[in-house]
Amino acid sequence: MAAAVKNQIRKVEEKIKPYLYEGPLNSYWGLVEDKTKVKREQIAFAIFGFLALYLLFGWGNDFICNFLGFIYPAYASVLAVESKGSHDDTEWLMYWVIYALFGFIEYIGYNFFQTLPFYWLGKCIFLVWLMVPGEKGGSKILYTRFVRPFVLKHRSTVDQHLRDAKTYASKCAPNPCNTISYHLRQMYQLLRAPCAFYPGRPPCSMFLTCMKSHQTTAQNVPFDTIVSFGDSHTDTGNVYNLTSHAWPIVPPYVEGRFSNGLV
Repeated sequence: MAAAVKNQIRKVEEKIKPYLYEGPLNSYWGLVEDKTKVKREQIAFAIFGFLALYLLFGWGNDFICNFLGFIYPAYASVLAVESKGSHDDTEWLMYWVIYALFGFIEYIGYNFFQTLPFYWLGKCIFLVWLMVPGEKGGSKILYTRFVRPFVLKHRSTVDQHLRDAKTYASKCAPNPCNTISYHLRQMYQLLRAPCAFYPGRPPCSMFLTCMKSHQTTAQNVPFDTIVSFGDSHTDTGNVYNLTSHAWPIVPPYVEGRFSNGLV
């Protein structure tokens, strides 16, 4: 039994050595190894053991798991972008595709996954497996066996829907923009208008706009000619049309005349 365990440990050591001696963290491993006088393989096993126990029983294990699944891949992706070759770029692109897909599935079934024992430890192992480069890496296997065939099969349909959505959006784009611009200008005028008071009542709850009366009704006055006068309902010297605009929250058109703030 002991011999079998030692044999498995040696196999694991042989698999992790390339990442300890040739990866982007090689210089950091060397620094720790020089300071502690302990082989980096043993340090790595100690770190993995501590993380496994912490992910099982520690506080904030969800943060630790998500941090490990993001920070190293992000760092390695930056190095891949800065490198001259494109092979490592492809590997990390596949990782992020699987990572995003897994995150979407996890979001949908989060409450269920939380009830599973050792979930965060299992997720951490899964993310580490996704980071493994080469043909045996999880991202390579899942991408080539599941994601790529599915996307290629439905690519034409998805592209057609995207083109239809783009065409529809380009046709509808001017109308929402004009509508938003109109209502913004209208709101600006409403906020600048003096507040009207009815005798014996508090200020009215409707947004009201004061328009100068020139022998015309408010229905015939274009929006661009709407003006407001003064800063309060006590402003004198003008007769105003009191008009409510057609907002969803106000009743139908209301018109009245007032002077010195009185209807």
